[in-house]
Amino acid sequence: MITGKNRAIIFVFGLKKLMSKEAGVGVILINDMEEVLLILRDNNPAIPFPGKWDLPGGHPEGNETPEQTICREIQEEMEIDLTGFDLFNAYEWDDFREIIFWKKLNLFPEQIILHEGQKLAYFNRRQINSMDLAFHYNRVLEDFFEFYELISGTEK
Repeated sequence: MITGKNRAIIFVFGLKKLMSKEAGVGVILINDMEEVLLILRDNNPAIPFPGKWDLPGGHPEGNETPEQTICREIQEEMEIDLTGFDLFNAYEWDDFREIIFWKKLNLFPEQIILHEGQKLAYFNRRQINSMDLAFHYNRVLEDFFEFYELISGTEK
């Protein structure tokens, strides 16, 4: 979770500094049952993490901001106009940089027109903890659930 000094550093240097050709943007969509929407990646050996569960998101095109990127990606992948989301955190891994947003949103995965990936499904924290997610999303979602407990007053 970005707070205090870390938040100030990100805004001083700007989110654009964290975005590069190795950068990505993701969004955590959590419903009222505290389940996170994940997308099952295509089972294509030419892509990273084929057949793994992933957060919705993608990579910037041109001079897009992270906010513009996540809006475009969600529109392209699921035909959803995403608004009212918040910054959760920015991660810098050895090989990758990622900006993660979040939004509380109740969706019906079976009604979503999916253009990328095999399917969508909601998973709770216990289920996610037993999964091997794409990229570094096990760590990201553990951080998120800790953050969400703080802001919502729930404990699991």
